[in-house]
Amino acid sequence: MTSASSHLLPADYFVTTHQFTKTVHRDQYPSIDPASPKLSQKGKTVIVTGASQGIGKAIAIAFAKADAARIVLASRSSQKLEATKRELLKVNPKVDVLVLPTDTTSEESVNHLEETVKSSFGIPDVLVNGAGLWSGAATIIGESEPKEWWADFEVNVKGSYLMSRAFLRLVGSEREATIVNVNTWGMLTTGPVGTSYPISKLAMGRLSEAIPSAYSKVSSMNYHPGMIVTDMAESHPEVLHFCGDTVELAAGTAVYLASPQAQFLSGRYMSANWDVDDLEARKTEIIEGDLLKMDLKGEFGSATAATPFSTTVLYPAKEGAKFDMDYLISTHMPLAMTHWAQYGLKGYEVTQYAPIPGQKLLYSAQLIMKWDRFESVGIAMQAPGAKIM
Repeated sequence: MTSASSHLLPADYFVTTHQFTKTVHRDQYPSIDPASPKLSQKGKTVIVTGASQGIGKAIAIAFAKADAARIVLASRSSQKLEATKRELLKVNPKVDVLVLPTDTTSEESVNHLEETVKSSFGIPDVLVNGAGLWSGAATIIGESEPKEWWADFEVNVKGSYLMSRAFLRLVGSEREATIVNVNTWGMLTTGPVGTSYPISKLAMGRLSEAIPSAYSKVSSMNYHPGMIVTDMAESHPEVLHFCGDTVELAAGTAVYLASPQAQFLSGRYMSANWDVDDLEARKTEIIEGDLLKMDLKGEFGSATAATPFSTTVLYPAKEGAKFDMDYLISTHMPLAMTHWAQYGLKGYEVTQYAPIPGQKLLYSAQLIMKWDRFESVGIAMQAPGAKIM
């Protein structure tokens, strides 16, 4: 991800290069202090993978500081998980800790975790996908070893998928919950060597985006934890020059992302270096501009997109009466315009309408909605109250 001459760059190069907020941080600050009442996780059940060491371990301890009621610690190493549990209980002796040695790349192992969590703690509230791998050697693709190259995908993509799948099966579609994915700024770029890590993390980012589109009550967060001296970083010494962030920065940000005030970032990317107060101040700009999402740059297609549904209008007509088109235009559509104009609806066109067979009072109308851009359709459909239309 970095060249041999990367040490010539300033130590904060990747902080400032990817800076989105006016203020940036490299250590924990009050707004992401997990002990702050504003970030309280009281009563919640939290699952943390990769909890045996490094960032995952720090995140688990941070949730204990935030007064989570139950914490599930998952990783391959039972011995290291027990050490994490001991540290966690020193921070918060009241938390109920469940140690579950788990191979997140194994469907059988993750299914066991799912069943155990359900029987021991019931329905969880937060999943942190903290397990990660950067094993690919610094070689070009043609000289890479397939097994080594693919290993990053096994952990970063398959592992995150299996854990998210298990979590979503427990949570269902009608319960509010949060998934926090520990990603990297590296997903935003690629280079000639070491390609497996950033590409697998890009796929993980897309997975994070996909979840809230199918589960409207589940927030899915995707964040860069900062550049921290961990075992992973030390195995890639070329990045150590830039590792000036503390693990507490990453951990506090994870707790913040599981808090109500951060839910506008669902399906988006953010960096732990970014000031969360600055982000909240730009909430309207981020939502209306659909910012902090991966996209293809350029001018494409048309500003007209068909909505993924048909509208049914209840019209109190007498039997045999002709459908009143003026009613649709003057009564129903202004409601839709009022509700969706804020999300980019510019106009509409009625393409067909007819009585519903066997229903004397119900008529269906097929509409073409004109938006300021294609992405506005998805934004509108995920907006509060969309279903009432």
